[in-house]
Amino acid sequence: MAEGRAPFRAPEAPSPDQLAKPITFKEATDKWLATYSALAGLRQSTIEGYKGVLRLQVYPRLGAKAFTEVRREDIRMLVAELVAQGKVEA
Repeated sequence: MAEGRAPFRAPEAPSPDQLAKPITFKEATDKWLATYSALAGLRQSTIEGYKGVLRLQVYPRLGAKAFTEVRREDIRMLVAELVAQGKVEA
């Protein structure tokens, strides 16, 4: 295993209670990041960078929203605002 890379662990199956409530955008992206970072072999610094952007820029706007309710337009608007504020490049 390369230095700085976490071993891949498959996500746990959701409990019946978890299946009953919709997953939030934050929950979905947290799971995605854990899985993607392991599969892609990302460095810890890259993972922390992604987490920071999510925590500071994305979660305040979309984190509590049900994952299935986040639309392309929501993402486009968020990106447009971040570009206008100079927080990301177009």
